[in-house]
Amino acid sequence: MTDIIEKNLRVKKSKVYAISGPSIAKEVASGHHTVLVLGGTKNKNGRFVERVLRTDKMHITLSSDKDGIQLLGFYKNVIAILVGICEELGGEIILKQH
Repeated sequence: MTDIIEKNLRVKKSKVYAISGPSIAKEVASGHHTVLVLGGTKNKNGRFVERVLRTDKMHITLSSDKDGIQLLGFYKNVIAILVGICEELGGEIILKQH
């Protein structure tokens, strides 16, 4: 997604960041601790965004691996959907052997 934003909005790569982490909005809103990774250029912009988003319950880690963060965020969401499906099916997973 950051590539699309950078290309279509003509924004410098050093000013576009991705954020991901094992956080659930309801838990964050309830004040639970969480850790998120902010991916992008490690410069004054990145440190500013990191500082603005950080709270006493939300830790932000700045990483230069913007693409990796987005890819892992995608996979995390796929796994979350699959887990939700399994829970709705009663928590049982049936494996077929080929």
